[in-house]
Amino acid sequence: MAWFGRKRFGWGLRPISWQGWLLTIVYVAILVALGATLASSQGWLFATAFTISTALYLLVAYLTKE
Repeated sequence: MAWFGRKRFGWGLRPISWQGWLLTIVYVAILVALGATLASSQGWLFATAFTISTALYLLVAYLTKE
C-alpha cells in the first residue's frame, strides 16, 4: 500500500495514508525540536541534522509512493 501519492496540481507528493501522515507529523516535530534546541547555538549541527532528516523523509516518501 502506498503512503504517498501524486499531487493533483504542481509536482511533488502528498500523504495519502495514515502512515504517510504519521511520517510527516514526526518529520515536522523533529524539525521544530531541532530549531528550538540547535538553531541559535550550533548552526552547523542544525544544518546537518536538518539535511539528514529531510533526505530521509524524501527517501521514504519516494520509496512508498504509488
